[in-house]
Amino acid sequence: MTYIRNLSSNTNTDESSLESVAQGLLWKLEKEAGAKPTSSNSHEYDIMISYSHSDSQVCHQIYEKLIKDKFRVWIDRENLHGTTMSGMANAIENSTFVLICMSQKYQQSSYCRLEAHYAHEQQCNIIPLKMKVHYKPDGWLGLLVAGKKYVDFAKNQNNINISYEKLKKEISQHCQQKKNQMAANMKEKDQKNNSAITTQPVEEIS
Repeated sequence: MTYIRNLSSNTNTDESSLESVAQGLLWKLEKEAGAKPTSSNSHEYDIMISYSHSDSQVCHQIYEKLIKDKFRVWIDRENLHGTTMSGMANAIENSTFVLICMSQKYQQSSYCRLEAHYAHEQQCNIIPLKMKVHYKPDGWLGLLVAGKKYVDFAKNQNNINISYEKLKKEISQHCQQKKNQMAANMKEKDQKNNSAITTQPVEEIS
């Protein structure tokens, strides 16, 4: 929330147009502070795509492939951040995965930074996608994606099918890990319940 707080009080003219947007999101975060991000499967979308307009061609191809494979996907097709910020916030809150389409333009965009930080605040499953051949995330974006596996769409721009299959595999692995964790949690809960039952003193029948 630190970045959103800083942006909400920003006086820099280069980002002044984002001030009201950040204030709105900050209010939303604080309003829902008592209701932590949900881990349920009731999300409206499977995937939200966060990208820079400069990478729109490849990102739209990814979107079309995901839709063809029956994923529920939210994307700002026109990249009109200023008029769809409320929709962006709702999309992040209601998506299981957020794809961060990394490039220098993405990293330099205050709107993209706001999206990425909000996804992080909402504890979304973030999957970074590398969009440019020589790009390496650093600064705020480097910190945000540190330790995460990324899918390289830059080296297969002429045929993104290879990278797309890797993306689907990454999504599948995330889903399987979640299922395994849920199963482990249920097993642990059952064991505790059974232990509590067996340790109850046996009363003599009179």
